Amino acid sequence: AGHSTGAVVGLGIIILVVVFVVTGIGVFIFRKSQRRNQNRHGINQNEAFNEDLSAMEPFLG
Repeated sequence: AGHSTGAVVGLGIIILVVVFVVTGIGVFIFRKSQRRNQNRHGINQNEAFNEDLSAMEPFLG
């Protein structure tokens, strides 16, 4: 029983790490595209970030 519990905890940690890495990559790509948009349109990055967050609210729940 102790071994299976350890395996479950290990699996949970692996899942957390994977989620963390995927989220980090997504944020990194998002920020890169935001910077590109800022250069093209000359907009404030924070304003664009807030607009995108409100646009994404339906998907975030």
